[in-house]
Amino acid sequence: MINLEANESIYSLSSQIVANSRIKIIQTIEKFLTHNSVEICYSNVDSLHISILKSEVTAFLSKHKDIISDKLGDLKIESISDRGYWFDIGRY
Repeated sequence: MINLEANESIYSLSSQIVANSRIKIIQTIEKFLTHNSVEICYSNVDSLHISILKSEVTAFLSKHKDIISDKLGDLKIESISDRGYWFDIGRY
């Protein structure tokens, strides 16, 4: 149990937020990987880049419309491209 009055302990609220974000990203990745052609290209606490066959995009978006939308807290599509390059962590 967290004792916020304890002088010997320092609690970081941000670590809980980051941990929750990581759990949500991992669960989302697991859900996306149920599609045959999905490949994970990049992931961070606030973004996820995937590669999928062009012929499967419509079915993919339809299946995941509950988590991909313009609503607050949902994933947003910022770009759909024919090619992408990921050079290093956080550089694309």
